[in-house]
Amino acid sequence: MITANQPSLILSKMYSRAGIDPKMVYFIDAITNYALGKDEEDSDNTLFISNPGDLTEIGISLTKALEKCENEDVCIVLDSISTLLIYVSSSKISKFLHYLTNKIRLSDIHGVLFAAKNGLDPGFMIQLTTFVDEIIEE
Repeated sequence: MITANQPSLILSKMYSRAGIDPKMVYFIDAITNYALGKDEEDSDNTLFISNPGDLTEIGISLTKALEKCENEDVCIVLDSISTLLIYVSSSKISKFLHYLTNKIRLSDIHGVLFAAKNGLDPGFMIQLTTFVDEIIEE
């Protein structure tokens, strides 16, 4: 799970309360170090990114995470596109999402990208639809 929205510690607690073993989730946490203003130490299932705007570091961490999860059933979850847009321009996010969706396809894994329905520019949303197989609205 790539998270720029909520710290991995908070998500781990939420998963535990819901009966999900947080050790089954590999986190790429892009918000904790930024919010705390200091570097947290990586753990067995968490890589900490310096800030949510560092898409290169997120991409490198994703590659590392996928190497650790080789031969496992993997689903990449990005939480969220809307949050990343606070830190990075839509054109850079678009390039990153193009990279991410192709990495997902080439790795023969699944992916879920979250975004606030009303938080995206209609032009950006149209571009996003070309990267994904399906849009689920709620």
